[in-house]
Parts: sequence; C-alpha cells; structure tokens
Amino acid sequence: MPQSGFTEFQNIVQMDELFAIFVHMTAEQVEDLANRLHGLQLPAAPFELYPGTIIADIEAFIEAQLIMLRHNPETKTSQPAAWRLLKFLELVEPMQ
Repeated sequence: MPQSGFTEFQNIVQMDELFAIFVHMTAEQVEDLANRLHGLQLPAAPFELYPGTIIADIEAFIEAQLIMLRHNPETKTSQPAAWRLLKFLELVEPMQ
C-alpha cells in the first residue's frame, strides 16, 4: 500500500534526526500536518516538548510553527518547526 505524503515525510524526518540530513517539506505535507493537528484534544499547559522546552500556550505554539512552515516550507530555517510539530504529535496522539 503506498504511503501518504505525510507518512513518507515523517519517515524521512525520523531518518533526518538520526543522520542530520536536510529534507524539504512541500506545501501539501504542511497542510497534511496541519490537518493532523486540527481536532486534537490539546493537553493542559504548560506542556514539556523536550527537557527544558516548555510550551506555555499550546494553540499559539501550533499556529506559530504552522506559519513558519506555510511561509517557506522548503527552506532550511523551517525545518525546526516541522521537527517541533512532529514531536508534539508524537507525544499528544497517544493520549487521544
């Protein structure tokens, strides 16, 4: 069964974190990511994304990361926004 664009991107990002390889995210993949985030039951704030990285306003965090990705999805500077949102999903989706 073929993978969705987002699943394929998520697999690449997991490799990226291991090997520090830069990958591009397309506008379609950004929207797939936004769709996964939409409708999630958000956890209570403050929320720890990584040790020492605390999200005080989760809705503002999601919106800020999506703005960065939507503005320039294929630039290297947008890569951390994708990583942060994917990490957020990794932590929150099992709680649903």
